[in-house]
Amino acid sequence: MAGIFIAYGGLVCAFASLRFEWSIPSARDEDEVRSLVTMSFLSSIFVSTALFVLLMVPDRVRPFAFIYSKPIPFAPLIPFFVFCTSATAILTAVHVRSRNMSPVSRSRYWQSGVLLAGNLTSGVANFNALGLILSNILASTISAISLFEKAQISELFGKVSRSTAKAYLSEASASTTVSVVNTTFTSCLPLLLALRYSAQEIGIYFVAMRLINSPAALLSGGISSSFWGEAAELAKSDPTKLRKLYLKTIKTLALFSLPLFSAALAATIVLPHILGKRDWADVGVIAAACMPQVAAGFIFSSTNHLIVYGRQGYQVFSDLIAICASMLAFYFATTMDASFPMTILVMSAASILGYTIRFLLHLKANTEAINVRI
Repeated sequence: MAGIFIAYGGLVCAFASLRFEWSIPSARDEDEVRSLVTMSFLSSIFVSTALFVLLMVPDRVRPFAFIYSKPIPFAPLIPFFVFCTSATAILTAVHVRSRNMSPVSRSRYWQSGVLLAGNLTSGVANFNALGLILSNILASTISAISLFEKAQISELFGKVSRSTAKAYLSEASASTTVSVVNTTFTSCLPLLLALRYSAQEIGIYFVAMRLINSPAALLSGGISSSFWGEAAELAKSDPTKLRKLYLKTIKTLALFSLPLFSAALAATIVLPHILGKRDWADVGVIAAACMPQVAAGFIFSSTNHLIVYGRQGYQVFSDLIAICASMLAFYFATTMDASFPMTILVMSAASILGYTIRFLLHLKANTEAINVRI
């Protein structure tokens, strides 16, 4: 049930800050940056507090309780997880703007290390769902603290001017829509699986995903933040150079993915012997089934920069395509009574369609930006 906790927490994180932080790297001056940081944190605090109050309401009178009939495990911890995750995203954007990538890389190393250690410890010590949930909360907390330590707190926040709020509200609305749809895309697979399969199977799925995602996050996280900052500048000054940088980075990530995921897959095969549990014997098979989606995400999500073109609608379109493809794959797999690993493999392969369309839309947005300058 830890997977359900993470999935729901991720969905709330998608809109908690209203994604004002996505505009920080391309803000016009430092006053706007401080206003955007302040608005992001105020929104995150409000959403986290409102969520905590809502979760304290009994299920029978809670709004929208009918959406998911199963209880959310350790639900009162979700607001804290949401705030720490949002704080990490906000502070990352601040460091990206200043092109100070060392704190971002250090934060991601800590986060991935804690998650990996937490997953292994939970399996060995039989902490199960609580251990996995606490490791995710601890990873988000340490990541946020690490970034706070390297930031000038006195210079982070400022008075929110009405003109700045008005200027960025429409962009924030578009970014929030993109974030919610994108998170729905990444969360729909586990949430759909939870409708049909047992909590034990979902737990194995999340452990497998975490084990193959953790090493990838160490590499892609730094590349993503660095690329985002450079793309924000090149989109205005030299979109032709940005196109070359985008294609070069895609190629580099594709080459890195081969040895990286081969090693990760080998690790998941060895894992059942480390844990010494028959219940975890399928983790290697599940990891292999997840590989198409994880590899595509590693290559294409790390270089996502449609926001710098003002083309958030393109990403919404590609994510909706991916969601529909995953839902259709789930429907056909379950109709044919496919096994749990086969269902994951079919849905994982279907998600590649969305990534492919997003790649083509990046090239389209770049061509449009080049034509505007001609």
